[in-house]
Amino acid sequence: MPKFVYIDNPSLWAEGRRASAVKKGKACDILDSIENNISDMEWSCDVGKLLRLIGCTKEDTKKAYLFGCYPPMSDSLWNEDIRCFLTTMNYWIRNPVDIVIRMVEDLYVHSISPANNDSVILVAGDADYVPAVNRLRENGIYVNLRFWDHASPELIQAATEFSSLNPSIDGMYREEPSKNANKT
Repeated sequence: MPKFVYIDNPSLWAEGRRASAVKKGKACDILDSIENNISDMEWSCDVGKLLRLIGCTKEDTKKAYLFGCYPPMSDSLWNEDIRCFLTTMNYWIRNPVDIVIRMVEDLYVHSISPANNDSVILVAGDADYVPAVNRLRENGIYVNLRFWDHASPELIQAATEFSSLNPSIDGMYREEPSKNANKT
């Protein structure tokens, strides 16, 4: 079954930093993290590791769309064959709502022109995606939602399947190169 992957990169990062803060004990729980603006600013997502984690291979992934910022050159994405099917939708964003609007538009387009046996992996957690997910499902497209445990309950309900990224948070971590690494 050919896969199409849609990733809300800013949301993945922001909410991943909250989930990491909870895991490391910086926040009591996700609500504490949200209400008190507690984030693990050292956590960053390696998109290449994420794509491997969610099962993307060049054999069965037709296209992966990364909405938001380009991953830095230290991301394993740039060292892997995975990048061959990645399309980065790099929009200048002043408001994360712009990402949601653009992704929903693209998901609607996908829903009206599905290929046989398409499936969508959606890496997002906002309830704003519910109408697009419902449209995909109405057109027979399997929607696998991958996000943190605190994804919108309505979005989790709308998807065909939900898989939490929380157990794999350490496996997606990208270490930034040391600023002193090039100094002699």
